[in-house]
Amino acid sequence: MIKLKGKIGIGFICSTYNSTLSTNHTIILKNLNKKNVIKCVNRNLEDLIKLLELSKNLGCKIFRLGSQFIPFASHPNFNKNWFKEIEKIIIDYLPEIKKYNIRITMHPGQYVILSTDNKKILKRSLTELRYHFWVLEKLEVDQNGIVVIHGGGEYGNKLKAMKNLIKNIENNKWLKERLALENDDKIYNAKDILELCQCLNIPFVFDYFHHQIFFSQINFKEIFKTWGYRIPEFHISSSGGSKYKHGDYVNIKDFKDFIKTFQRDLTDNIKRIDILLEAKKKELAVRKLILGLKNEKYLLV
Repeated sequence: MIKLKGKIGIGFICSTYNSTLSTNHTIILKNLNKKNVIKCVNRNLEDLIKLLELSKNLGCKIFRLGSQFIPFASHPNFNKNWFKEIEKIIIDYLPEIKKYNIRITMHPGQYVILSTDNKKILKRSLTELRYHFWVLEKLEVDQNGIVVIHGGGEYGNKLKAMKNLIKNIENNKWLKERLALENDDKIYNAKDILELCQCLNIPFVFDYFHHQIFFSQINFKEIFKTWGYRIPEFHISSSGGSKYKHGDYVNIKDFKDFIKTFQRDLTDNIKRIDILLEAKKKELAVRKLILGLKNEKYLLV
């Protein structure tokens, strides 16, 4: 019997599998106005509480908040004065959100790129990240509430792009308060991201699915070190039938193989590791995985 009870926290992302509950309710750009934004924020907050309740019932310890939590918050047409009213609304929901004690993190989309030397792209990316940081701050999420991004493009010169990423983060040191980097499946493998995170002194979010596709030799002790006092966050999914496609569920063998890759480095000073399931069936994938592991006497929660 392998006992990991209390050591591993799992969770799912953004919504239920059928989007009945979601933290990504949004609008189309032409309908961007204060009334519609406020309506969406209220709905996303209401669903967030229901999703946290669902997470609690499943035994989850982490949840990823949708990036559209405030629709078009980083768009030039978004009136910055709206944030004041949105903050008041968030404050009203805080007592209910906090009672669940579930870690909340975020993951902006692929258009947040810090390896660029294009000033317009960089400016847009920083604006998007400021919005994500603002949300987590107003939700009073502690420093375990990270904002995860990928390395970005390589633009024909990977080394130069990596240097750009380092420079752009060092020039905006506020990013280090919550920013974390994740390995991808095509450009920046785990070895690349570990080196960047060590250089920048920011956390490395290890993605097992991406690592299987774009393999590199890594040391999990070094990955854990990048987290300092924070709880490490890892990602897992299983193949959905093609090389880069995420599956509906997480295969039990994939999960157990993943645990084996770092279990020997799971020392007593690491109190917990959170693993987000990036499976399409979301909460159903969590339920199926937990039940399957219990049947094999593999205890998590």
